[in-house]
Amino acid sequence: MAIINAQGKVFRSWEGSLNACDAQAARLPNVEPLKAELQGILTQSRQVKAQQEESQAKVQSLTQELKELIKNGQEAARRLRGYAKSQLGTKNELLVQFGAAPIRHRVQSTKKAGAVSPDPTPPPKATP
Repeated sequence: MAIINAQGKVFRSWEGSLNACDAQAARLPNVEPLKAELQGILTQSRQVKAQQEESQAKVQSLTQELKELIKNGQEAARRLRGYAKSQLGTKNELLVQFGAAPIRHRVQSTKKAGAVSPDPTPPPKATP
């Protein structure tokens, strides 16, 4: 028999076997314990599948709720950083604690403007 991966196909296969047991009860003596076991497993499997589908719906709902909370949290954090900037000043180094970058002065490089570095390749000579 082929391996069945989808639960619906498995459940239908089991139901078919149970119906076949009912139809062929006269030819299958002492089949009741096996049939009862399969019926119990089928019932349990359906209940677990229903719980699984309910859990998936809950996970999707919670994911949407979490996305909304993150969006609201990001906005609240932006407001808090903005307030900290307005109270502490835009150049205050304490803004780093709030996750905001203070305005800093650029550092000049130590190269002298008058010094010219030699060109590593000399210009080509003109041929007469």
